[in-house]
Amino acid sequence: MSKLPATRRDYESIHRTALTLCIIGETDERTRALIPGWAGAVFPGDVGAYALIGTLETIRQRLAAYEAAGVQELVICLPDATHLHSVRHFARAFIM
Repeated sequence: MSKLPATRRDYESIHRTALTLCIIGETDERTRALIPGWAGAVFPGDVGAYALIGTLETIRQRLAAYEAAGVQELVICLPDATHLHSVRHFARAFIM
């Protein structure tokens, strides 16, 4: 059996994953101010415009946008994940 080049691969056979930053806050503006300095080295462009950064409603809208774009799995980077409050807050709002 010969392998097909990647460009001829069936789209549905590809598991579509994306990496994104997540910072939850009371307002979008204040939360954008919390984007860590290293984010530009990992995430292209204006990460605050597309990542899960802002209020719960903003994050809900961006999750929907990732889904609409065909993303099946998100790898979420929580800059303060060592403080379980952020992890629990995200889980309560979007997983449980």
